[in-house]
Amino acid sequence: MLFWNPEAPLQIQQYYESYISVEGNISAFPERKGNIMVYDISLTKLNGEEITAAGIRITTYQHEKFLRGEKIYLKGKLEKPFESNEFSYKEYLSRKKI
Repeated sequence: MLFWNPEAPLQIQQYYESYISVEGNISAFPERKGNIMVYDISLTKLNGEEITAAGIRITTYQHEKFLRGEKIYLKGKLEKPFESNEFSYKEYLSRKKI
């Protein structure tokens, strides 16, 4: 899954709920959540076009392992962050500048 920051540049927002290809670098240490790994990505390209000041968060199964600073290429669906009365994933991602 790929999640986007609601404050992200319009370059990213226009692809909400669409399949995209991205190129970027792992920008933070990964987080393990059970058998899932979570990575923050600083984007350099979106669908083959240069992009700046944009980031996404990805989730993968634990067997997919990337290192901080590593350059990666991904394809996936850009999904809306989880929202509930108790927790706003959208606000959480925004605070982390993702």
